[in-house]
Amino acid sequence: MTMKDIPTSSPDLQLIVSNSDRDAPSAFAWLNSPAGKDTLLRMGNAENEIPEPSLEAEMARLKEFIQLEEQGEQITRMIVYEGNTIGAVWIELKDTEHVRSPALHIMIGDPLYRGMGLGKEVMKTMIEYIQNELHATTVYSRHLAGNDAISKVFRHLGFKIDGELYTEKSGLTFQNVKL
Repeated sequence: MTMKDIPTSSPDLQLIVSNSDRDAPSAFAWLNSPAGKDTLLRMGNAENEIPEPSLEAEMARLKEFIQLEEQGEQITRMIVYEGNTIGAVWIELKDTEHVRSPALHIMIGDPLYRGMGLGKEVMKTMIEYIQNELHATTVYSRHLAGNDAISKVFRHLGFKIDGELYTEKSGLTFQNVKL
């Protein structure tokens, strides 16, 4: 699989192939900020599963994204807005214990860029990619049951509830959705 940037409809918004040297400092800055832990909690990480952020850990995570893509398991793109890396979006290409594939996920790591419609635009672009490039007719995802912001984005994009709420071993409750 050749890794390529994924074009969006906005010249200010790019979805680019991950590069650990370029992107790790931004990811570390988000996670090391006061809002970093909140971001991870809203994404569905249990508090006891969140390690202290480090630049080395973020470099390793980004290298893992590249390795997963090379293995055909995931497609990850960094979200760049007006030249600033603000988050990541990824497609799981294999079913997991809790969600079918292709499963679409997003993280706007920099809270300054939330609520601007950028996540919605990224999700639209990735849905089109899944439909046109991966030839999938259904797109799946899941979200933490209490994350109203992403739930609203999914509803706006046409996602419907897919099954009942479920609680993982971590004690967190999730809702699967599909389009």
